[in-house]
Amino acid sequence: MEWREFGQHSPSGSRRRARRLARWRPQPDGFLMPLSFGASLVLLLSGLSVQTAVLQSRARLEAGLRRDRAEDALASAAQQVASKLSGPFACLLTLPSQHWHGRECAQGHAAAGLMAGTVAELPYQLVEWRPATGSEPAQLVLQLAAERGAARIQRRFAVSVGDKAGSAPIQSVRGLGL
Repeated sequence: MEWREFGQHSPSGSRRRARRLARWRPQPDGFLMPLSFGASLVLLLSGLSVQTAVLQSRARLEAGLRRDRAEDALASAAQQVASKLSGPFACLLTLPSQHWHGRECAQGHAAAGLMAGTVAELPYQLVEWRPATGSEPAQLVLQLAAERGAARIQRRFAVSVGDKAGSAPIQSVRGLGL
């Protein structure tokens, strides 16, 4: 085998090279890689956007369910207090809650037993009771204890007290909000 200096070529080698160069077509420099990278980035961002929207809607749904559960618990607590006021605590119907301290209606039924309770595993507290006056119905204000970082919830209820002898002491309870 002979060594040649740089730049010297055999005639047959230059023909082969000329044929190769004639077949060679310039290719765009790597357009597929940036295109696929851009497409995958768009898909990733849209997936993250959808995931964020789902997480936000789930958080709103859970907050709404907690609020509804608290509202239901307060309505149940109002019914529970109204039931107690119709039964062993009927003597307290005509007194505002500020005057209940130390009172006992029936044997073993102190007014302190009416001031707090539990409904659906949620503790509540009676904040205020105002007896009916003239055309105004009696009013009951209850507060539900805070649940996992939530604020305490208070609601006011209108309580219809029976006027006629022999009728039920409390006829209806409806929420007024607060």
